[in-house]
Amino acid sequence: MKSPDLFKLISDFFVKHLGSEKNVSKHTSLAYRDGIKLLLKFASKEYNCPVRELRIGQFTQPFIVSFISYLENDRGNTIRTQNARLAMVHTFFEYIMIENPSLADQCQRILRIPQKRQIRKSLGYLSADEIKKILDEIDRLNTLGRRDYLLIALIYDTGARVQEVLDLKPCDFRFDSPAHVRILGKGRKERLCPLLPETLRLVIKYIEEYDRSISDSKPLFQGKGREKLSRHGVRYILKKYVKKAGKQMP
Repeated sequence: MKSPDLFKLISDFFVKHLGSEKNVSKHTSLAYRDGIKLLLKFASKEYNCPVRELRIGQFTQPFIVSFISYLENDRGNTIRTQNARLAMVHTFFEYIMIENPSLADQCQRILRIPQKRQIRKSLGYLSADEIKKILDEIDRLNTLGRRDYLLIALIYDTGARVQEVLDLKPCDFRFDSPAHVRILGKGRKERLCPLLPETLRLVIKYIEEYDRSISDSKPLFQGKGREKLSRHGVRYILKKYVKKAGKQMP
Protein backbone atom coordinates (compact mmCIF):
# COMPACT_ATOMS: atom_id res chain seq x y z
CA MET A 1 0.00 0.00 0.00
CA LYS A 2 1.33 3.43 -0.97
CA SER A 3 2.18 5.65 2.00
CA PRO A 4 0.02 8.80 2.30
CA ASP A 5 1.65 12.01 1.11
CA LEU A 6 3.09 13.96 4.05
CA PHE A 7 2.26 17.39 2.69
CA LYS A 8 -1.30 16.41 1.76
CA LEU A 9 -1.72 15.27 5.37
CA ILE A 10 -0.36 18.58 6.66
CA SER A 11 -2.59 20.59 4.32
CA ASP A 12 -5.70 18.62 5.31
CA PHE A 13 -4.78 18.94 8.99
CA PHE A 14 -4.78 22.73 8.77
CA VAL A 15 -7.64 23.25 6.33
CA LYS A 16 -10.06 20.47 7.27
CA HIS A 17 -9.25 19.64 10.88
CA LEU A 18 -8.10 22.90 12.49
CA GLY A 19 -10.04 25.15 10.13
CA SER A 20 -13.38 23.51 9.32
CA GLU A 21 -13.82 20.92 12.08
CA LYS A 22 -12.24 22.63 15.09
CA ASN A 23 -12.57 26.24 13.93
CA VAL A 24 -9.54 27.22 16.02
CA SER A 25 -8.52 30.84 16.48
CA LYS A 26 -5.95 32.51 14.23
CA HIS A 27 -3.53 32.60 17.16
CA THR A 28 -3.85 28.83 17.71
CA SER A 29 -3.47 28.13 14.00
CA LEU A 30 -0.27 30.20 13.87
CA ALA A 31 1.12 28.31 16.88
CA TYR A 32 0.52 25.00 15.06
CA ARG A 33 2.07 26.43 11.90
CA ASP A 34 5.24 27.44 13.75
CA GLY A 35 5.45 24.03 15.41
CA ILE A 36 5.08 22.12 12.14
CA LYS A 37 7.68 24.36 10.45
CA LEU A 38 10.13 23.65 13.26
CA LEU A 39 9.45 19.91 13.00
CA LEU A 40 10.00 19.87 9.22
CA LYS A 41 13.24 21.85 9.46
CA PHE A 42 14.55 19.47 12.12
CA ALA A 43 13.58 16.44 9.99
CA SER A 44 15.31 17.91 6.94
CA LYS A 45 18.52 18.33 8.93
CA GLU A 46 18.31 14.93 10.63
CA TYR A 47 17.67 13.02 7.40
CA ASN A 48 19.96 15.26 5.33
CA CYS A 49 17.40 15.86 2.62
CA PRO A 50 15.29 18.78 1.34
CA VAL A 51 11.97 19.32 3.10
CA ARG A 52 10.10 18.47 -0.11
CA GLU A 53 11.55 14.92 -0.05
CA LEU A 54 10.42 14.06 3.48
CA ARG A 55 8.03 11.13 3.95
CA ILE A 56 5.51 10.42 6.70
CA GLY A 57 7.24 7.12 7.51
CA GLN A 58 10.31 9.02 8.70
CA PHE A 59 8.38 10.54 11.60
CA THR A 60 8.81 7.68 14.03
CA GLN A 61 8.66 7.58 17.82
CA PRO A 62 12.48 7.74 18.22
CA PHE A 63 12.57 10.68 15.80
CA ILE A 64 9.96 12.63 17.79
CA VAL A 65 11.88 11.91 21.02
CA SER A 66 14.99 13.31 19.31
CA PHE A 67 13.00 16.37 18.27
CA ILE A 68 11.97 17.07 21.86
CA SER A 69 15.59 16.63 22.99
CA TYR A 70 16.64 19.09 20.29
CA LEU A 71 14.18 21.63 21.67
CA GLU A 72 15.68 21.26 25.13
CA ASN A 73 19.39 20.97 24.37
CA ASP A 74 19.87 23.01 21.21
CA ARG A 75 17.12 25.63 21.44
CA GLY A 76 17.06 25.88 25.23
CA ASN A 77 13.26 25.60 25.36
CA THR A 78 11.59 25.32 28.75
CA ILE A 79 9.64 22.22 29.77
CA ARG A 80 6.45 24.17 29.18
CA THR A 81 7.45 24.92 25.58
CA GLN A 82 8.61 21.34 24.99
CA ASN A 83 5.26 20.03 26.24
CA ALA A 84 3.40 22.49 24.03
CA ARG A 85 5.32 21.27 20.97
CA LEU A 86 4.71 17.64 21.93
CA ALA A 87 0.99 18.36 22.35
CA MET A 88 1.02 19.79 18.82
CA VAL A 89 2.69 16.61 17.54
CA HIS A 90 0.16 14.45 19.39
CA THR A 91 -2.77 16.36 17.90
CA PHE A 92 -1.32 16.03 14.39
CA PHE A 93 -0.69 12.29 14.63
CA GLU A 94 -4.02 11.62 16.31
CA TYR A 95 -5.64 13.21 13.26
CA ILE A 96 -3.46 11.11 10.92
CA MET A 97 -4.37 7.91 12.78
CA ILE A 98 -8.09 8.57 12.33
CA GLU A 99 -7.78 9.56 8.67
CA ASN A 100 -5.26 6.83 7.78
CA PRO A 101 -5.73 3.68 9.91
CA SER A 102 -2.84 2.03 8.05
CA LEU A 103 -0.52 4.31 10.06
CA ALA A 104 -2.17 3.47 13.38
CA ASP A 105 0.82 1.62 14.85
CA GLN A 106 3.24 4.44 14.02
CA CYS A 107 0.83 7.03 15.43
CA GLN A 108 0.08 5.07 18.59
CA ARG A 109 3.78 4.84 19.41
CA ILE A 110 4.12 8.61 19.06
CA LEU A 111 0.99 9.25 21.13
CA ARG A 112 2.50 7.20 23.97
CA ILE A 113 5.40 9.65 24.36
CA PRO A 114 4.69 11.28 27.75
CA GLN A 115 4.93 14.95 28.55
CA LYS A 116 7.56 16.08 31.02
CA ARG A 117 6.57 16.96 34.55
CA GLN A 118 7.33 20.45 35.73
CA ILE A 119 7.19 22.32 39.00
CA ARG A 120 4.52 24.98 38.80
CA LYS A 121 5.64 28.22 40.38
CA SER A 122 3.18 30.38 42.26
CA LEU A 123 2.01 33.32 40.20
CA GLY A 124 3.00 36.71 41.55
CA TYR A 125 0.76 39.74 41.41
CA LEU A 126 0.90 43.50 41.65
CA SER A 127 -0.94 45.41 44.34
CA ALA A 128 -3.25 48.31 43.49
CA ASP A 129 -0.59 50.69 44.80
CA GLU A 130 2.07 49.16 42.54
CA ILE A 131 -0.23 49.40 39.51
CA LYS A 132 -0.87 53.06 40.37
CA LYS A 133 2.87 53.75 40.51
CA ILE A 134 3.33 52.14 37.09
CA LEU A 135 0.48 54.18 35.60
CA ASP A 136 1.89 57.35 37.16
CA GLU A 137 5.08 56.87 35.14
CA ILE A 138 3.22 57.14 31.83
CA ASP A 139 3.32 60.50 30.06
CA ARG A 140 -0.30 61.08 29.08
CA LEU A 141 0.50 64.33 27.29
CA ASN A 142 1.36 62.41 24.11
CA THR A 143 -0.70 60.01 22.00
CA LEU A 144 1.38 56.88 22.61
CA GLY A 145 1.40 57.57 26.34
CA ARG A 146 -2.40 57.71 26.41
CA ARG A 147 -2.53 54.46 24.44
CA ASP A 148 -0.14 52.75 26.87
CA TYR A 149 -2.10 54.05 29.86
CA LEU A 150 -5.37 52.62 28.55
CA LEU A 151 -3.69 49.33 27.61
CA ILE A 152 -2.33 48.73 31.12
CA ALA A 153 -5.54 49.99 32.76
CA LEU A 154 -7.62 47.52 30.73
CA ILE A 155 -5.32 44.60 31.53
CA TYR A 156 -5.63 45.42 35.23
CA ASP A 157 -9.35 46.23 35.20
CA THR A 158 -10.46 43.14 33.25
CA GLY A 159 -7.84 40.63 34.39
CA ALA A 160 -7.62 39.52 30.75
CA ARG A 161 -4.61 37.96 29.07
CA VAL A 162 -2.45 40.31 27.03
CA GLN A 163 -3.51 38.67 23.77
CA GLU A 164 -7.17 38.96 24.74
CA VAL A 165 -6.78 42.70 25.29
CA LEU A 166 -4.88 43.09 22.01
CA ASP A 167 -7.76 41.36 20.21
CA LEU A 168 -10.29 43.89 21.52
CA LYS A 169 -12.11 46.12 19.04
CA PRO A 170 -14.22 49.23 19.67
CA CYS A 171 -17.34 47.21 18.82
CA ASP A 172 -16.59 44.86 21.74
CA PHE A 173 -17.43 47.57 24.29
CA ARG A 174 -20.86 48.36 25.66
CA PHE A 175 -21.00 51.97 26.76
CA ASP A 176 -24.54 52.00 28.17
CA SER A 177 -25.06 50.99 31.78
CA PRO A 178 -23.98 48.47 32.90
CA ALA A 179 -20.81 49.13 30.91
CA HIS A 180 -18.76 46.08 30.00
CA VAL A 181 -16.46 44.61 27.38
CA ARG A 182 -16.87 41.31 25.54
CA ILE A 183 -13.65 39.28 25.64
CA LEU A 184 -12.95 36.31 23.41
CA GLY A 185 -10.74 33.88 25.30
CA LYS A 186 -9.13 30.52 24.65
CA GLY A 187 -11.31 28.03 22.84
CA ARG A 188 -13.32 30.96 21.44
CA LYS A 189 -15.18 31.25 24.73
CA GLU A 190 -16.74 34.65 25.32
CA ARG A 191 -17.05 36.37 28.66
CA LEU A 192 -18.34 39.78 29.70
CA CYS A 193 -16.18 41.90 31.99
CA PRO A 194 -17.64 44.95 33.76
CA LEU A 195 -15.64 48.16 33.45
CA LEU A 196 -14.85 50.79 36.06
CA PRO A 197 -16.26 54.24 35.19
CA GLU A 198 -12.75 55.70 34.87
CA THR A 199 -11.66 52.93 32.49
CA LEU A 200 -14.79 53.47 30.41
CA ARG A 201 -14.02 57.19 30.11
CA LEU A 202 -10.50 56.36 28.97
CA VAL A 203 -11.84 54.03 26.26
CA ILE A 204 -14.29 56.66 24.99
CA LYS A 205 -11.61 59.39 24.86
CA TYR A 206 -9.19 57.03 23.12
CA ILE A 207 -11.72 56.10 20.43
CA GLU A 208 -12.61 59.77 19.89
CA GLU A 209 -8.96 60.81 19.72
CA TYR A 210 -8.33 58.41 16.84
CA ASP A 211 -11.60 59.47 15.17
CA ARG A 212 -12.95 55.94 15.21
CA SER A 213 -16.49 54.64 15.47
CA ILE A 214 -17.77 52.58 18.38
CA SER A 215 -18.87 50.03 15.76
CA ASP A 216 -15.32 49.74 14.37
CA SER A 217 -14.27 46.09 14.05
CA LYS A 218 -10.53 46.73 13.70
CA PRO A 219 -8.13 46.23 16.64
CA LEU A 220 -8.40 48.90 19.31
CA PHE A 221 -4.67 49.02 20.00
CA GLN A 222 -2.42 49.77 17.06
CA GLY A 223 1.21 50.68 16.49
CA LYS A 224 2.66 53.71 14.74
CA GLY A 225 1.82 52.34 11.31
CA ARG A 226 -1.76 51.54 12.37
CA GLU A 227 -0.90 47.84 12.44
CA LYS A 228 -2.16 45.70 15.30
CA LEU A 229 0.01 45.96 18.40
CA SER A 230 1.86 42.69 19.09
CA ARG A 231 2.51 40.83 22.33
CA HIS A 232 6.20 41.61 21.92
CA GLY A 233 5.30 45.28 21.72
CA VAL A 234 3.28 45.03 24.93
CA ARG A 235 6.14 43.22 26.66
CA TYR A 236 8.43 46.11 25.76
CA ILE A 237 5.88 48.67 26.96
CA LEU A 238 5.33 46.92 30.29
CA LYS A 239 9.06 46.44 30.94
CA LYS A 240 9.71 50.11 30.22
CA TYR A 241 7.18 51.42 32.74
CA VAL A 242 7.88 48.75 35.36
CA LYS A 243 11.56 49.69 35.23
CA LYS A 244 10.70 53.38 35.68
CA ALA A 245 8.32 52.65 38.54
CA GLY A 246 10.86 50.33 40.17
CA LYS A 247 13.20 53.26 40.72
CA GLN A 248 10.50 54.98 42.75
CA MET A 249 9.56 51.94 44.83
CA PRO A 250 11.43 50.84 47.97
